[in-house]
Amino acid sequence: MLKTLIRRIYILGILFILAFGVIFVANNYQSSDRIMRYEVEDNVTLRLELVMKAISSEFGRVEQTINMVDAVLQQIQDFNEITEVLTIFLQQNPSYLSICFHTKEGEMFCAGDWQSLEDVNSQGEVWYVAAADAEGLVVINHQTALVDGGPVVTLAKPSLGSAGEVLGVVGINLLCDEIFLFLDSDKALKIPYSSFFDKDGNLVVHPATRYGYGRDFSLSEVLGVDFKNQPSGISYVTLHGVENVYKWDRIPGTDLTVGIFASVSDFFDRGALIKETVNATLLTGMVLLLLLMFFQKKNLIDPIKQFQGDVERISLADDSSYRLQVADKNLFRSLRETINMLLDKVQEQRERVSYQQEELQAAYEQVVAHEQQLQGQFTEIKQQETQIRFLADHDPLTGLSNRRKFTEDLERLITNDNTGAVLILDIDDFKNINDVQGHIYGDRVLQLVAQFLQKELDSCAKAYRFGGDEFLIIADGLDNPHELEQHILEAGKDFRKSSSIHQKSSNITVSIGIVRFPYDGETVEELLSKADIALHYAKETGKARHVFFEDTMGLSFSERVQMEKILQETIDSEKFTLLYQPIVNARTGKVAYFEALIRIKGLPISPGVFISIAERSTLIFPIGRWVIKAVIAQLVEWKKFGKDMIPISINFSARQFYDEGLVNFLVEELEKNDVDSSLIEIEITETVFIDNIDKARAIMQKIRDLGIKIALDDFGTGYSSINFITSIPVDRIKLDRSMIEKLIQNMQVLEGLIFIAHGLKMDVVAEGVERIEEVHLLNQVHCDYLQGYLFSVPVPPEQAELLFERDFSKILGLDEA
Repeated sequence: MLKTLIRRIYILGILFILAFGVIFVANNYQSSDRIMRYEVEDNVTLRLELVMKAISSEFGRVEQTINMVDAVLQQIQDFNEITEVLTIFLQQNPSYLSICFHTKEGEMFCAGDWQSLEDVNSQGEVWYVAAADAEGLVVINHQTALVDGGPVVTLAKPSLGSAGEVLGVVGINLLCDEIFLFLDSDKALKIPYSSFFDKDGNLVVHPATRYGYGRDFSLSEVLGVDFKNQPSGISYVTLHGVENVYKWDRIPGTDLTVGIFASVSDFFDRGALIKETVNATLLTGMVLLLLLMFFQKKNLIDPIKQFQGDVERISLADDSSYRLQVADKNLFRSLRETINMLLDKVQEQRERVSYQQEELQAAYEQVVAHEQQLQGQFTEIKQQETQIRFLADHDPLTGLSNRRKFTEDLERLITNDNTGAVLILDIDDFKNINDVQGHIYGDRVLQLVAQFLQKELDSCAKAYRFGGDEFLIIADGLDNPHELEQHILEAGKDFRKSSSIHQKSSNITVSIGIVRFPYDGETVEELLSKADIALHYAKETGKARHVFFEDTMGLSFSERVQMEKILQETIDSEKFTLLYQPIVNARTGKVAYFEALIRIKGLPISPGVFISIAERSTLIFPIGRWVIKAVIAQLVEWKKFGKDMIPISINFSARQFYDEGLVNFLVEELEKNDVDSSLIEIEITETVFIDNIDKARAIMQKIRDLGIKIALDDFGTGYSSINFITSIPVDRIKLDRSMIEKLIQNMQVLEGLIFIAHGLKMDVVAEGVERIEEVHLLNQVHCDYLQGYLFSVPVPPEQAELLFERDFSKILGLDEA
């Protein structure tokens, strides 16, 4: 490859020399040609000047003759002697054609063989008129006057008297050919040939006329020159394949122009010029070629060979630290530095790759170890696959099949047209068991019930855990109400005998709702709904009993469906409204905040009815969000009209409380309307803690972190204990009306409860205050806030505004204090 490169460099050098030679020859030839042309022009110009001087000298000699003739004629008195004198002068100058004297009176005397228009008087002669008016010698070209085929030129001069008057004109006629003979006789001029032509460029006399060529062509056409406007100049013309130069100049005082016509080859040999140029170019080219080859070898070829050798010594495998030498005057210094930089990067890359290989090896070993570990885990998973499948269909606490498995089994039986019954069991007062005995004890109760069902049920029946404290039983093929009741009664007796926990008997009872399929329903949803209705009847009629679903219960079910329809229409048309009931500060008598209570416009339906139905469906979610938006909108409106901002509390049902998007929705509405979160309070009941108290605590903490207070509503109606309120993050508790009604009997208990609440930094609100006596007793037990009809019924927003500044101090007896 290197040899090819060197060969190409040499070829490029030779091509360069050849190109240089061609350009040099062309430029040298053009330069030499230009110089030669300058020399030709100078030579021709010089010769023309000599011709002009020679003609001027000849014309001077003629003028001298005229002067002598004039001098002699002025001495003659007899006109007869004039012709003799003229004849004598003509004989002395045989080159003259004739000598004439014209008097002013019109007489003409001539000596010689030619005179112009003898039959015209002297005043009619052109040369006479021109000479008589001139002050000196005039030269007249007779274009039509020819002698033996040659043109005639008259040189004339006026003869003046002593007073300067014109006596006549003396003129000498000459043949133009005589001038050329004169020029030819003067060998010192070295003129190739010359010619006369008139102002129009027509030849007057030319050497060709002496050799028989005639005058029938115009130099103006040949040379392309306007001689009228260009009396002197030089031009090149090619005639008969020969390049010629023509130089001309006007004879002063005449219309005649003298020109010198010469071949360029008379001055220099163009072939010799080309030969000399080529020889000089070849010699110069050889010298340059040798110099170029020497330069290429020293400054290009040798450095390339050295560079190739250095590059061939690069071996990353043997010595990755090798680098090319870099000299200051080295031709490939930059390239060497670049290669060294690349070698540095390659070395770094090799080291990086080596390091990465080590890391990859370590990672590979780790992956192998992980693979072995995963293989062991996979083996373990395969071994536990049966258990995983079991967990997918079973409740982890009790080991019973779960709700998903219940739905699957019941659908299969219904599809196969089987008959049977579905029983829904609910442990009575289970919440109280959890609150009083604790969740661990509650879990043990659930396990006890599950163990009993698994042990005592016939092979045709199967038990499931539905969720919370509810269980389901499918009795396949057992649809006779009498037989079902016998089984239930016998099972009840056995359960009471065996229901002991930690070797202590427990008074655990269950309520049961029963439906039969396909008599009471042909879908899982319908059967569950009716079983739930029957269970509800069992609970309402005293608990610890079983109830079969009846059609009369279905009427209540239809009413529930109708109520759900009304609720949906109300949600779609936004026909809800809010009423506001004040909560009064027991120490100041001022309204501390309002509780928002929802109603349906135009329908006298109790919130306890439609909220309960909404909770059983998903309608509680849009209702709850509507209440939030309406309360925030009311706060914005009060703020807009400059009202003092008073907080508003909102009731959250248990199901609404677990709405996953509730907290985010609340934050978005507050931020969107620029409302302070401290103006919102949330009221919940203890039912939110039944299913998952830990999850409930987490949600409550999120709400409180927003700056929103939480109140535990209806305290005293369920199974809440003092121990229970110490474990939940609430800001205040609201005592139910039922506790206020028994205030006298429970004064000490209530006072202790309020004392503990204050110790937990909780406020206490008494609900349902209707009498002055209740106010006095609540003040005695240091209750913080009071709410009830004694102060105000729930009122619309415009009436609630009137309560902002209302002072209830008199009712509270604060004035007396």
